[in-house]
Amino acid sequence: MKTKDFAVGQTAYLLEGQRGRLEGTDRIKAVNVLKVGRVYVTVDDYSRRFGLSGSRDPYLYEVSPVAMAAKLFTSYDDAVDEIKRETLIRKIHSASFKSICDCTLVQLEQIDDILFSGKGGGER
Repeated sequence: MKTKDFAVGQTAYLLEGQRGRLEGTDRIKAVNVLKVGRVYVTVDDYSRRFGLSGSRDPYLYEVSPVAMAAKLFTSYDDAVDEIKRETLIRKIHSASFKSICDCTLVQLEQIDDILFSGKGGGER
């Protein structure tokens, strides 16, 4: 994602970090783009600024000292996909050793292929 993917006056979708009581799609808020610069995009929600994250990320990161800063998307569906992605990461991270041991050899080989062989690891 790049700042040039946004245009002044465009509706963008802000995904708040996980703090407070907001859960799921309640964390998504429609905002209007006020300014598009070379480095930052400014939106009408308290003039919050968003900058480049990684070129493969489908969002811009909020320029903020807060650890759970917001992410800015060009579409609502991309924001929903990011919520699903975050949920799956937490679910996989919290998998117990027993649940992994209960996998068949074929399932473990598939997991290994996805995570460690480069066939899907790190891609979105």
